[in-house]
Amino acid sequence: MRSIPRVGKNKNIETTNKIIIDPSVKCTRCDSNEFYLSKSDVNKKTEKMTICKSCLEEYYQEYVKKHDSYKKALWYLCRKFDLPFSHSAYTGAESHSKKTKWTIVQSYFKMLNSFGKNNNYGTCFDESDQYEEIENDCSVNVIIDEDFEVTPEMVGFWGSNYSKSEYYYLENDLSRLVSSYECDSYAQETLFKDIALQNLTIKKKRETGEDVNKDLEARGKLLGDANIKPAQESGANASDQLTYSVLIKKWENEEPIPEPDEEWKDVDGIGKYIRVWFLGHICKMMGITNEYSKEYEDEMENLRVNIPSKEFNIDEIDEGE
Repeated sequence: MRSIPRVGKNKNIETTNKIIIDPSVKCTRCDSNEFYLSKSDVNKKTEKMTICKSCLEEYYQEYVKKHDSYKKALWYLCRKFDLPFSHSAYTGAESHSKKTKWTIVQSYFKMLNSFGKNNNYGTCFDESDQYEEIENDCSVNVIIDEDFEVTPEMVGFWGSNYSKSEYYYLENDLSRLVSSYECDSYAQETLFKDIALQNLTIKKKRETGEDVNKDLEARGKLLGDANIKPAQESGANASDQLTYSVLIKKWENEEPIPEPDEEWKDVDGIGKYIRVWFLGHICKMMGITNEYSKEYEDEMENLRVNIPSKEFNIDEIDEGE
């Protein structure tokens, strides 16, 4: 955006999108000379913040980590630098941030400097909305279970630069990955860990209105490396759409049940029972001659009792014995 000369006592001061560029003044924290406008009485002489926009952003991110809430972080930022905090201004900044991809801090100063007077946002922290109204504000990522505690193992696994809510988000995201997909190696666990970290980065950037295109590409590559991309999943899960009979045929062709050892074949005789008294008997009734009917006849032969002939002499048997 083209710089427009600012009408005032110092003609060397210029403003760009409500950011004052004053070559003669440096940030009290660094050497930058880009400042947001300030309507606070403590900055009455310069009409600008005492620290630059970049340092304000750093303070804000520190408060985010400490308090697990973007809204609370902004409240503490306003308190530290005598800025008015307004719930409605924050809501407008949040909406503006999502549309423009600006950070929350940039969008909030946009609300203060462009609409502050009309909406009575105030000029200093003493004119802010009450703190109690944001006491129950949601955390940065998720509402944490009461029993959740950050353990040394979590810090060792994820690193030490995360807030409690971020550890909670990472632990839950990793748990969902492990329960949804096979994780039987260190390499797979490492990929799942990186995916969870990338998901957290994307979530945080989206909530502050930052661009996430490169992060989405990075996540896509990680999903591909882990073999869990949607396209890869659809192929792996294609069997879920098959009918039971087709699945049986698929299993028989790809992973058929092997033949058992001879000593384990029909150990309880149920196979022979079915062959003889079911298949064999039906075949005999239907006049079909095959291995089943033959086995049936052999078994029946063992059970038959032959009637002695008329010439058979019982006394001969007794004498022979």
